[in-house]
Amino acid sequence: GVDLVRRAVELHRLDCIIAIGGEGSMGVVDDLHRDGIPVIGVPKTIDNDIVGTTSCFGFDTAVDFAAEAIDRLHTTAEAHKRIMVVEVMGRYAGWIALHSGVAGGADVILLDARRELPQRRDLSRLLRATGLAAPLLVIVTEGGLAAVNAEWGIDDVLIDSAGPAEVEARLRLAIGRTVVADETEVDGEMRLGDLTIDESAYSARIRGRSLDLTFKEFELLRFLAT
Repeated sequence: GVDLVRRAVELHRLDCIIAIGGEGSMGVVDDLHRDGIPVIGVPKTIDNDIVGTTSCFGFDTAVDFAAEAIDRLHTTAEAHKRIMVVEVMGRYAGWIALHSGVAGGADVILLDARRELPQRRDLSRLLRATGLAAPLLVIVTEGGLAAVNAEWGIDDVLIDSAGPAEVEARLRLAIGRTVVADETEVDGEMRLGDLTIDESAYSARIRGRSLDLTFKEFELLRFLAT
C-alpha cells in the first residue's frame, strides 16, 4: 500500500511520482497526496471522466475512431434500409457517445439510464445543453419510469425489455419528429442540408454544433450557401 510506495520513493531517492491513468489511478494519486507523498497525476482515459479536466489524453483518439465507424456505417445502413446501433465505450460517462454521435452524424443517441438515475438525469440535461440536435432517448427499467419527467430534456424513453418492433418504431418516430422540426422555417435562418446559417445572429451550426467563425468567414460561408 502507501507504506510500500513511501519506502520505494525513499530507497530510490525520487523527487516525485508521475502517475498516468484514469479514474482509478487518480484515486490512488489522491491517496498518496493526502499521505504526503509528492505525486503528479496525468489524466489519461478515453472516458474523459476526470473531475476538473476538460479533455483527457486518449479521448480525442477514441472519438475519432468511433466517429469514423459511424460515418462508414451510414452508406451501409441507407443501402440496406437498416437501423444500426453503435455501442461505444465510456463506462459511466457518455462523452464518447455524445461527441462521436454528433461528429459522425448519428440519427439518434441512446443513454443507458438503467441505474444511477439522478446522475443519468444530470447527464441527459448536460447533453441537451450542449446543443445536441439528434434525438436523445434514455433506456430505463420499468421501475425507473417513475423518475423520468420533462426535466430530463429527452425525446423519448425505451424500456430495457422492449422488443425489436417497439424499439424500431420509437427510433423511427423520434427521427421523424426531428426531420419535421428541421423542415420548419425559422425567420432569419438559412438551411442547407445539415448546415444552418442564422443571419441575424451571425452564427452557423452544422448538425446542431456551433461553428467558431470570424465575421469574414461567416460572410464567405453565407455567400457560398446562396
